[in-house]
Amino acid sequence: MDSDTIDLSVTLNARDHLKETIEKLYTQDEKLILESLEDIRALIFVCEIHIMIVCKVFLTIFKNEIKNDMTDKYLSMGLIPRVYNLLCNGSTEIQIQSARTIRIISKGDANDCRKLIVDGGLDILLNFLESPNIQVVLYILITLSNIVGESTELRDELMNATLISSVLRVINRIGDSSESTIESIRIAILWLFANFSLYSPRPPMILVSRYFKFISDSLDSSNPLIIKEALSGLVFIAKNTYSNVDYLHGIINLVKQYKVFPRLFKFLEHDRPIKMQLLPALTFIGDLLSGSDLQTQTVLDFGVFPYLASVVQSVKDMEVVRVSLWATSNIACGTQDQIKLVIDSESEIYDYTKLLIVDLDAIDFFIKLFEIGKYERAYSFFPLYKVMASLLSMSDSRPELEIQSRFKRHRFHKRLSTSRLNAFSQALFEDFGMGIDFEKDYTCFSVTNK
Repeated sequence: MDSDTIDLSVTLNARDHLKETIEKLYTQDEKLILESLEDIRALIFVCEIHIMIVCKVFLTIFKNEIKNDMTDKYLSMGLIPRVYNLLCNGSTEIQIQSARTIRIISKGDANDCRKLIVDGGLDILLNFLESPNIQVVLYILITLSNIVGESTELRDELMNATLISSVLRVINRIGDSSESTIESIRIAILWLFANFSLYSPRPPMILVSRYFKFISDSLDSSNPLIIKEALSGLVFIAKNTYSNVDYLHGIINLVKQYKVFPRLFKFLEHDRPIKMQLLPALTFIGDLLSGSDLQTQTVLDFGVFPYLASVVQSVKDMEVVRVSLWATSNIACGTQDQIKLVIDSESEIYDYTKLLIVDLDAIDFFIKLFEIGKYERAYSFFPLYKVMASLLSMSDSRPELEIQSRFKRHRFHKRLSTSRLNAFSQALFEDFGMGIDFEKDYTCFSVTNK
């Protein structure tokens, strides 16, 4: 029984007869066993929905304190060992419904998930990835994805060569079929691989390299949901890797090896671009551009900048424009040639800075936003360097100006050096007749006349 077809009368009956419901699982009557599994799934699901509603009402204040007591009661009665036994020894239909029940249990907390993998449970789950029944395989994959995504500790316990090898065998088995269940299996696998990168520390690059091809190949799917999950997987892999040069280098090599950029470009140059594809594609590119100058240049050599500029020019959705400008700003704090690439481009990027910063007083408004934490990524509307250029071009009446920097997440703060400051000054301010001095702590800029 699917979650959207819950019978409340069945659920209430199961709540009142917990012991009887479990006892049905130990009968030899297949009909009673299936009824019991249905009752258990229904009750656990409804209790989860109740918890979600309570958390929503109380603004999630009690999220960590609220526990699904029905799940605890069932698990204390030996539910998991019995369901695993049914999965291993039951009929085809009982196996399917047992796998669905395991999937529901895996939606609980970390303790529930851990109970599914102890005492040989993980081996059972991995073995059933080889099941000839694709419905069972689907539910087991979702279960594993839920467990991996629950905590760093569980992720680390499951993330090993054995699990990845088992999942890769599933990929080889299902082939290129477009049957709906097969498509769902692909999505579940993409969820699983994305969850590997959900927590720090990052999964070892040697493991990422084993499943990266599947993610990149999924970008060619005709199913928009598969494309969406593949793009999400890429974003998770590259997110916040700017501080780990070697790791980011490994990602860029995989991107080159599996020809990811041509696949991404088709989303950026589409006549009618789809937002749920544009945003993750731009985010992934922006993260790749956030590395060292050499890494940034490697990414630029793939020809990404014209696509970033084109998005700013052709797409009207401001969220998309913001992410594109953020990605561009990671170019604009590199070498002198990289800075000039942005400055010399015939795009609307510079025009956006003029629209947003129309006078010096506007800075006070943005500072207040940054101070109160509102619009966390508001700075992404305008690359830092271009904002400074706009300010200086309009500062004739106020040659002395101090601007408090709130660009905490900007790559600029990670990679500040005298050579970059000199390149910045030479590239941007020679036409303004201005000089720029940076205070030692880099928390503010002091702009003065030459």
